[in-house]
Amino acid sequence: MINLDRKFRSFIYLSFFISLILSYLLNENSSGGASLDKIITKPFIDSFSLGFLEGINYSINVRQIHSPIFYYVLFLMDNFFTNETSVILYIFISSLIPFIFYKILKKKFKKKNKNFLFLLSLIIFLSPYFRSSAVWITNDNLALLFFCSSIYLFIKGKYELDNKFINYLYSFFLLVLASYIRQHYALFIIIYFLQCYRDLKLNKVLYILGFCILLSIPALKYYILYFESNFEYSRITPNYRFNFLIFLSIFIFYIFPIFLSKNNIRKIIFFLNKRKIFLIFLLLLFTAIYINFNLPQIEFGGGIIYKFFLIIDNNFIFYLICVLSLILFLFYSSSINDFLVLTILFLSNPFPIIYQKYFDPVLLIIFFGLMTSNLIKNQMINKSLNIKFIYIYYSLFLFSANYYYSN
Repeated sequence: MINLDRKFRSFIYLSFFISLILSYLLNENSSGGASLDKIITKPFIDSFSLGFLEGINYSINVRQIHSPIFYYVLFLMDNFFTNETSVILYIFISSLIPFIFYKILKKKFKKKNKNFLFLLSLIIFLSPYFRSSAVWITNDNLALLFFCSSIYLFIKGKYELDNKFINYLYSFFLLVLASYIRQHYALFIIIYFLQCYRDLKLNKVLYILGFCILLSIPALKYYILYFESNFEYSRITPNYRFNFLIFLSIFIFYIFPIFLSKNNIRKIIFFLNKRKIFLIFLLLLFTAIYINFNLPQIEFGGGIIYKFFLIIDNNFIFYLICVLSLILFLFYSSSINDFLVLTILFLSNPFPIIYQKYFDPVLLIIFFGLMTSNLIKNQMINKSLNIKFIYIYYSLFLFSANYYYSN
């Protein structure tokens, strides 16, 4: 049993918040690309000085696939605040994400010790991508804040009888806001609608559908104009075979410290024995797909595991890790809902190059927030999560990221 009083919890939270301030003063760039993103986005922000529509048109003309709304938000911040004030404000906004994650965990795992859930929620502060977004004011954290808030209200709607419709309605509203900042969150509306269809009367589901369509009209208009102006460019398709390998390598990187326990190892052995024929078929299919596949060598993106095995030039071990990750993927996605959640997470980033920041720390928030696996619930209830190991693991990742990009 972990015992922390309110004052000590506040002290821990404040310490992490101050660590972000220190990161700003020290120019921490643990994600590697956040400082460059800051420079790249400057022309998009400045374009709004000519007018709102001119800023929108500039994004379309220079093939900016991301929504320009965040750049307009930064333009307004630049007009009202100094750079230092904007950074402190954005760090404060970013620091709300672990708090909302804690609220999600409390709502979903009511039987679990609150202090344990509090400590688990704080691992967000150890994410290099979360920290870099907070310090360099990139769109990742604002979108994630809306998405986390959306998940919290979605869970309230799912598990509470009172105000079910209102909670669902607000969760959709926040999901749309998240999608206006980073559009890849939009696909999660499928999960939301499936749950609403189970819980609400048809007329209320249709009301929410109409509400979402109405809110989405400006975005639809933007992307229609975008694809009309950049038709040839928009025809560039991702290498899904390569991207799936990258997704699997990133998935196992984040799930490994959560999975690792004697109890889970016993369960996965039982899982493998029970589904031998299916798994043999799956491995043969995986081999058939990738047997003649030449693993691309890319300078940017790919994630930590891909980069490590690229450096040591060992594709076989990389493929082996991806196979193990695929087994973990199936282990945790035993229900249709969980399989759909993880599939949507993969498909929500249909880009030629996948970066690890697309899944950090959102993968963990989705894993504990949207997935319904009994395996996860049992891990939380049976105390099979080693919080000390999790902190050591992610702290080493943060240290390694800072060391790698500082050199």
